[in-house]
Amino acid sequence: MPDESSSLSLSHKPPGKTHPSTVSSPSSFTKAIAQAWQRESRDNKDQWWTADSKLRDYYAQRVPKTEKKAKM
Repeated sequence: MPDESSSLSLSHKPPGKTHPSTVSSPSSFTKAIAQAWQRESRDNKDQWWTADSKLRDYYAQRVPKTEKKAKM
């Protein structure tokens, strides 16, 4: 009979490597994203906000403004 202490199970996690949010599964995809966003550092959030702002400006310039035409 093999020694069970020497074999690692698939569910084995190294000590200290688990995050409280990964222990219990989130009830929705939206909550998982919110939890991941909370774990982001301030610098990473600033980079995301800057990139988002640049893309928003880029696409806002490319999309022509259309005016509503009066119905006849």
